[in-house]
Amino acid sequence: MLNTIGRSPIHQDLSYKVYKLHDDLIKIEVYWDEQPCAGHKIRINEVEVAGREIKVFYEKIYPMSEDLYCQVLRKPKDSYEVKVEPGGEDYFITLISS
Repeated sequence: MLNTIGRSPIHQDLSYKVYKLHDDLIKIEVYWDEQPCAGHKIRINEVEVAGREIKVFYEKIYPMSEDLYCQVLRKPKDSYEVKVEPGGEDYFITLISS
């Protein structure tokens, strides 16, 4: 059963996990390192699959300066389920800021 953990070599404050849900379906979770308040979020906008190469397009969302947020350390995350070719186990994940 696939369960991959990785850190982006370019975006050092991001990491990801890949879970195999079915033979042709995986779930990708993207994490942003600890942030100082609840206003920080990360969102996966799109995922492109080309064979074993998977490109994850994401954006970081920063708190609005005029809004109030709880001061609490948190690690924002988002997840995305995507269909893949059946039988695959090894994927090359690229995180791309959009």
